[in-house]
Amino acid sequence: MDFINILFFFCLLNGLLALSELYFFGTFTHVPLKKHHYVFYTALMYIIYGLEIYVKMSFIFTTAIEVLALFSFGCLILRCRPWLSGITAILAITIMQIINGLFQTMTQIVYGWGVPLGNFEKLLLAAISLTSVISVFIAYRYTIKSFYGRKIALTQQVLILLLPTLFILLILQFIISSSSSIGFLSQLTNAGHMILELSALGCLVAVLYAYHRLLTGFELELKNTMLEQQAASQQDYIDELKYRYEQTRSFRHDIKNHWTILENLIQKEELIKAQEYLGKLKDVTDKTSFPCSTGNTVIDMLLSSKLGLAAQKEIHVDCTVKIPAKSSLDDLDLCIVFSNAVDNAINALSTLTEGNKYLLLSAMQKGSFFMIEAENSRCMKDSSPIVFGIGLNNIKAVAQKYNGTISIEDGPDFFRLNVLFLIPQHQTYH
Repeated sequence: MDFINILFFFCLLNGLLALSELYFFGTFTHVPLKKHHYVFYTALMYIIYGLEIYVKMSFIFTTAIEVLALFSFGCLILRCRPWLSGITAILAITIMQIINGLFQTMTQIVYGWGVPLGNFEKLLLAAISLTSVISVFIAYRYTIKSFYGRKIALTQQVLILLLPTLFILLILQFIISSSSSIGFLSQLTNAGHMILELSALGCLVAVLYAYHRLLTGFELELKNTMLEQQAASQQDYIDELKYRYEQTRSFRHDIKNHWTILENLIQKEELIKAQEYLGKLKDVTDKTSFPCSTGNTVIDMLLSSKLGLAAQKEIHVDCTVKIPAKSSLDDLDLCIVFSNAVDNAINALSTLTEGNKYLLLSAMQKGSFFMIEAENSRCMKDSSPIVFGIGLNNIKAVAQKYNGTISIEDGPDFFRLNVLFLIPQHQTYH
């Protein structure tokens, strides 16, 4: 029977808890997990659990080791940001201990009379323990759903959760550590523990809900800022459309005259002049066409307007943007990035009075990474530092939403903005 207890309580239950913890960590942080990650972490936790039993560590010390193990695994193996690894590890262990503490207290209330347990009672105890592990997994799933049900960005603002969650975890250490006695006189104490653990659960739910609402407010503020920027740029769109319309109407009006001139040049065998004239016609048609075909209609319209304005300001534009047909990238997020990146470049180039004015815009997907690069020329005499205004901050916020980042290269005669998105196709949050 001892062997069965070891196999069930130590191997099976602890293994399932370790798998659940790592699943929560990977899903919560948007880090893709492989099979060897689960095997390695489960083996690591078996070693830690075994040492805890062998050395007979205090409950507070064992909790600290488990948090440190999950934090280290996230930073060193999964290459997750330290601040995100820390809060996720604390949150995972706190949820697990609240659920396990509730079931442990319930078990002590039921079996706290000091009566020897029969086979039926032992099977019931095993069923309660397994239910506890399943409940931990369900709690993890609910937490993930509450955070990502509406695609809210997970940024460093998640550190707001650190202090209240850590406080709840410390309270749990006191509750669980003081509930080790089992007997008839401990029933009132166990009932008190049950109330405290339910209160801890309620506090954690309230903290997560408050943070969820806070992120929703941040998201609405970001969208409002974007709408304000779009409203301010409507006149630019109108001016660009008028410009293109006038060019197209003028070209259509003169098309017959162009054909007549070309026909006369060919009849006179003045082929060189005919080629030159065709070249001029090509320049006119290029100005009336879309400057960039990305594969995304919304971005095509946006860049058509933005890059058309750049051409009017005599800025040489090279656009090689390719948007994947099927991806988790939202059109609004792409508009925020491209609109701010191009606007910043055009504004900088508008003040450039000497040198070659150019704007290079490119984007492509490689595996689970989507990369955007915007480069523009700048005056070598202009050594002013780059300031993160609203535009760059909006781009940074969008990049963090997809677990990405931005980087800036500020050379003597160029400025380059790189935006990286992580868009694993197999992960969805519903």
